Amino acid sequence: MFKLKHLIFSLVASAGILVVFSSSAHAASVTVNSTDDTATQDDGDCTLREAINNVNEGSDTTDGGGGGDCVAGDGGNDTVILPAGTITLASDLPDLTTSIAIHGQGMDATTIDGDGQWRVFEYEQSTNDDTIVIHGLGVTDFVNYAIEIANASVDIQQVDINLSNSFVGDDFGGIVLRNNYTGANEVTTRDIRVHGLDSSDIDGSFTGFAVAGGNSAGTGSTNAVIDNITVDDLTVSDVDANSVNVFIISNGAYGPTGGRHTMNAQVSNITISDIESVSFVAAFGASTISAGGASTLNLGARNVTISNIRGGETIYGASSGLAVGGGTIGAGATATTTVVTSNVLVSNVLNTSSSAPANCSVVDLSALFGGTGTVTNTFSSSGGNLSDDTSCSSYFTQPTDQNNITSLASTLGTLGDYGGYVPTIPLLEGSPAIDAGVTVAGLTTDARGISRPLGNAYDSGAYESPFTKTVESTESLANTGQSVQPLGVFTSILFSLGLMLQLRRQNV
Repeated sequence: MFKLKHLIFSLVASAGILVVFSSSAHAASVTVNSTDDTATQDDGDCTLREAINNVNEGSDTTDGGGGGDCVAGDGGNDTVILPAGTITLASDLPDLTTSIAIHGQGMDATTIDGDGQWRVFEYEQSTNDDTIVIHGLGVTDFVNYAIEIANASVDIQQVDINLSNSFVGDDFGGIVLRNNYTGANEVTTRDIRVHGLDSSDIDGSFTGFAVAGGNSAGTGSTNAVIDNITVDDLTVSDVDANSVNVFIISNGAYGPTGGRHTMNAQVSNITISDIESVSFVAAFGASTISAGGASTLNLGARNVTISNIRGGETIYGASSGLAVGGGTIGAGATATTTVVTSNVLVSNVLNTSSSAPANCSVVDLSALFGGTGTVTNTFSSSGGNLSDDTSCSSYFTQPTDQNNITSLASTLGTLGDYGGYVPTIPLLEGSPAIDAGVTVAGLTTDARGISRPLGNAYDSGAYESPFTKTVESTESLANTGQSVQPLGVFTSILFSLGLMLQLRRQNV
């Protein structure tokens, strides 16, 4: 039923994509009818490779005189529709070179398999004029990154990145979205999972999911909306790995001439869990690095769950669950990082090198790069944040924040499929995260698409529980002069039961 539901949603979304792109002048829709990976002209099979070539060239590259295999591309805003099944690559896919929408039949229905040796989706141009759309598919057994896009607006939804059996060596990871040049781009990502790494052979850095801005000259900007992302089950046992960057929002202008980049990012319903490395781990990182110019990152982190993280220390510093940093290269540069958290839950994060509290950290990275510029790191709270150690106490300072809740980990369930497109961590009955959050404008669902709030208030973390916060009885409040109205308690119980039935219906 779970897979059928995803397939139905994907077919509906597919129709929506066709409507959107058909409104663009001369846009083509190319339907792939084969899971083979060939480029043989006039054989009757339209493959993913041939479809990409047609879109890139704006013509029919499959026509060798016999009529061709795929619809000709028009070279702008074309749509490629993939079939269900697994497409196993025989070589690197062609780089994407123009606007394109690639749409599968669901994140567990259409799979692109790199066969442990080939690149999958890569795009890099010197302008920000194109838009890359990738919906409803999975990527596995690849090299480098599953999806790496530079200098384009991006819309990625319902994508599963399985890292098991992928080739690892130097820098490696799941999804990396960059803006390296002057200009503006828009990033929309939703319902994405990156998971399944067990490696002892990473010589560079690992990145699970990253949105990065940075240009060598001029002024650039990135606006990012990131919802319902889960990164989990990552183990890196290689001491040569420089860093394990699990979920990173990074802004910076690199190069001797500087450059000035501004990033505004809003992330919601993020789950990061079960990460272990002997190297440095940034589970949820926000950073700005600037050289010769001024770069600014403004990040709102809303309803994030970070749990079960293990990492050591390297030149990058000590591992952390929620890390905020900034640094400069050379003199005269300015790096400003502002992070505001709402309803963030951080639990069971351990720096294995020192056993020190590691849920939250703020660091000036200038010394690492030899910089003497101005660094401003601001890490603040809008309320509803929970931590099971004391490391967040300087940042989680609102009356609704809770620090050093030592029992927090025991009130969290196991990461799993509880509905929606990505796995989540449920809140067990009686968890201090239930009804502990503040109202977040515009955020009306959790990572599964379940309505918020279900109880008396928003829950903290990416999962909205059907339970409500325990209400003390009249007897326990007798000495305070307060009372509890029986009708109110009865109504709350009925409300909770009704919502539990709602969840059951939605997950059937």
